Amino acid sequence: MMTGFPGETAISDQSMPSAPDLRAVLKRAWAIFLRWRRKPIRATDHDAVIASVCAEGDISARYNVMVMLSCGIAILGLLLSSPAVIIGAMLISPLMGPIMQFGFSLAILDWPMARRGIKALALGTLGAVALSALIVWLSPLNAVTPEILARTRPNFFDLLVAILSAVAGAYAVIKQKGATIVGVAIATALMPPLAVVGYGLATANWAIFGGALGLYLTNMLAISLTSCLVAKFFGFGLGEDAKVGRWQTLAILGVFAVLSVPLGLSLRQLASEALLTSEARSALEEIFPTPQNHIYGVNVNFPRSGGIEVEALVLTQQTRPGLEAQVQKQLTQKLNEPVSLSLSQAPVNARESVDRQAVEEMMSQSNASLARQIQARMKPDMAQLTAGEMGVTRLHVSQDSDAQSVMVRLDAPSAGQLIQLHAAQQRLAEKYPGWRFIIRPQMDALPPVIFAPASDTLDADATALVQALAWTLTSNTVQTVEVTGYSDSSGSRAANRRIAAARARAVGDVLEAAGLTVHLATDFPATDQRQIERQRGLSWFRKVRVAPAQATDQAGP
Repeated sequence: MMTGFPGETAISDQSMPSAPDLRAVLKRAWAIFLRWRRKPIRATDHDAVIASVCAEGDISARYNVMVMLSCGIAILGLLLSSPAVIIGAMLISPLMGPIMQFGFSLAILDWPMARRGIKALALGTLGAVALSALIVWLSPLNAVTPEILARTRPNFFDLLVAILSAVAGAYAVIKQKGATIVGVAIATALMPPLAVVGYGLATANWAIFGGALGLYLTNMLAISLTSCLVAKFFGFGLGEDAKVGRWQTLAILGVFAVLSVPLGLSLRQLASEALLTSEARSALEEIFPTPQNHIYGVNVNFPRSGGIEVEALVLTQQTRPGLEAQVQKQLTQKLNEPVSLSLSQAPVNARESVDRQAVEEMMSQSNASLARQIQARMKPDMAQLTAGEMGVTRLHVSQDSDAQSVMVRLDAPSAGQLIQLHAAQQRLAEKYPGWRFIIRPQMDALPPVIFAPASDTLDADATALVQALAWTLTSNTVQTVEVTGYSDSSGSRAANRRIAAARARAVGDVLEAAGLTVHLATDFPATDQRQIERQRGLSWFRKVRVAPAQATDQAGP
């Protein structure tokens, strides 16, 4: 007995468990676990389970047809943003078969069986991606929906869903009860991401393609390895070398640990974004208090360039023009982050003409979708529609509903941008007759028309650019333009002047056909042309510049 200080209780050496005692307790607990585990192992018909797994996992006509049908229904549900349709696709998905075959083959180290499972899974994967891409390519509806975006950012919770689905699936297979129903859970983790991979491929949206592919591969690997661990627990592969089995288990756990790190970081990022989204909604509710206002849609995006993009639809008793800049400033102060705001205000009496259930559905969708749904009942948010069609941010677009005009402000659009904007303007003009769509760039920064070496002929891209320039100028009420031709100095001076004049004439003809008054000019040799050619190359002067007549003095070569 140890003697302590006065007033202190003495502590006996024997009152603390010794190391041998702890080892004995752990050894006893392990023995109890092994005895408990023998019962389910003895109750399992291992040969029958393996035969069933192989039958369900091999390639067959039924497997191929069901994969195609399941993926087709899934991509349609994603395009329609309909969870019910997506769940319907899960009910017929056969992907559980080859996944379980591969997982169980790892447990018993049967490599021919593993190859058959991988082959069936690869065939189903490629077929599903090809079919979903074809459907998206043919479909008139190919906008990104919330259901699609939900499958593009894998996180730790997705890994947990895959693991729990695999545990349920492997248990159902071993017990040979309810495997079809549990297969729905596994298909939920695999088929929607696979369909989104096809969507990203068809639309050349590589961010969506990569995110969905990462989610699919993560889930597939997690389900396969988890089913292997469950199979090992039920005694599959017990006849193999015990040392190999231990290394096999440790390797699988190591893979899970590696997967958990980036997925955990992704979950942390999502949690941070969810907090900012909640704070943005709270800030908007303070700015638009009830009952005079109703916030029916808030969509918050976090672009890679930084900051926050907030889209909001507010039903209010009194719309207030010019409020967007004020609200954006307040949100920036409250969130301590740079905020880009797209704010739509709709008269509160519009609620009377909208079914309440439909309004509740609108609450979970983006501002663009909300505007499209209620545009039949009120004036459309043409600024938002134009921004989406032209591929610019809402901050660059302003709308005058009384004059039925929409203006896009871009200081110095590139040639490709201007062609894209012109094509979008033509589509919008056909869809919304009576509306004017104007591009407002800096008139002294219009992109030049580029020609091939020693050519004065407009190719298809150059013609499209000149037509886009004509639209830009006429929509800004410009009537007279200065068209200046240039040439490089590779030939004789007389020949270069002739080609510069011919280039200006080719562009001027298209502009005159659009109703503009054209003043032709040439600038060869241009000021410091030799020096500029040494710095920028000869191609710098194979062009024609177009500018309003009053702005030509500011336009350089």
